[in-house]
Amino acid sequence: SVVKEGDALVKLDERQAKLALAEAEASLELAKARLLLAKNEQERNAPLAQKRAIAEADFQKLVTDTAAREAELAASIARRDMTQKTLTDSVIRAPFAGVVAERMVEPGEYVKADSPVARVVDLATLRLVLNVPETEVGALAVGQTVEFTTAAFPARTFTGTLKFLGAAVREASRDLVVEGTVDDILRHPTSLT
Repeated sequence: SVVKEGDALVKLDERQAKLALAEAEASLELAKARLLLAKNEQERNAPLAQKRAIAEADFQKLVTDTAAREAELAASIARRDMTQKTLTDSVIRAPFAGVVAERMVEPGEYVKADSPVARVVDLATLRLVLNVPETEVGALAVGQTVEFTTAAFPARTFTGTLKFLGAAVREASRDLVVEGTVDDILRHPTSLT
């Protein structure tokens, strides 16, 4: 499938995240109400504290309670934001435009946070890996243009640019792994059909 950046690739079960968000929002409303009550109590008793009609310790308890309620509100906002993120993260989106080359999960399958779910390939620039015989290594240079064909499109010649030369010849096969990039695949859509 062709996908644009931000398209949904996988949608996870979001029922638990929705319930957690509803609980977090209710806790947030409760924290707001408690803070409002604490502030009202402090404001109502402030004139009494100035006139020494109530003990200083009692008024400081009201001030401390208001500060505690403000901290409780901040914690509730953070919990709500975390559960909102969990809900948002239940939809895994394409990080860039490209083609889904492989789906790695099936519907109903358990997915962990580090589970790969799909492989998205950017066809604008493809990575070309070549094994070059040891006898030809001396003719290679980074930035050099290479032409190649593939078994899938034997009549078509592709061009790319060498970006990396391996550090050493592989002992068993006596060849060097080189990498290049191929930028013109999308300009020739017939090559992908």
